[in-house]
Amino acid sequence: MLSQQRERLERAWSALPAGTKQVVTELIEKLRNGAEYLDVLGGGRERPDFETIGDAGVAKLAAVLPQCASLESLSMCYVQMGDAGARALAAALPMCASLDELVLSCNQIGDVGAQALAAALPQCASLQELDLSGNQIGEASTRALAAALPQCASLQKLNLSGNHIGEAGARALAAALPQCASLQELKLSSNQIEDAGAQAVAAVLPQCASLKLLSLSLNNITDACVSSSIIPALPLSSLTCLGLNDWNDETQKGSFTGAGRERLYKLSKNNRLGGNEVKNRNGEGISIFTSR
Repeated sequence: MLSQQRERLERAWSALPAGTKQVVTELIEKLRNGAEYLDVLGGGRERPDFETIGDAGVAKLAAVLPQCASLESLSMCYVQMGDAGARALAAALPMCASLDELVLSCNQIGDVGAQALAAALPQCASLQELDLSGNQIGEASTRALAAALPQCASLQKLNLSGNHIGEAGARALAAALPQCASLQELKLSSNQIEDAGAQAVAAVLPQCASLKLLSLSLNNITDACVSSSIIPALPLSSLTCLGLNDWNDETQKGSFTGAGRERLYKLSKNNRLGGNEVKNRNGEGISIFTSR
């Protein structure tokens, strides 16, 4: 299986334009020269023969990572990384002893790739920030990530927005959160989370004493859930930012129109939180940003 995957990646590498290969070669040289950070962004470049590096380019970079003892930040966004690239990267991550930031947003990582990354995370002792937003992560791989999180003692920021974690994924994360003592930011926007999942997360919030930012925007959470479950559970002693934007561009309306909306508004005006701002559209879509 692994040999077949390597062969597929090599064929994909051979098919890449010369400009793309040159970009990857330059990035490899940067890594070998002791770079502390690497930021790879797909999309338009001035070179007419460049296209996004894809799994093949990611695999070439991953092969060099074990030699990169100084690498602290690795960002690969919009590079069309799928499961094959994520698996190649996951194999190298445990050897990046200094890595404290990993950003793989806006790619095509699915359950197979995310599960491989989850298996590697407990060996990334220095990791403080993990951004997997805008991928194709489902409930199965969210459960694998949740199982790994309590072993990531340094993790402070987790962004899973724009995936498909659903109810089961939200419940799995909720079970892990009380064991994530260092976690300060949790972003779960646009994840098809409904009331049951939101309630599971809300139930453990009082045990998340370090949490400063929570985003549950653009999910399928009802006004009643906001009012009866989420707001009463907020860790107000530490929380500085709450995202609960319910605006739907398709329906052109928000779903928080009753008690939930009223409680959000009152919370935003609470002097204990200070400097708060309510942003809404037509008085319906609401996000709250609090500042202590």
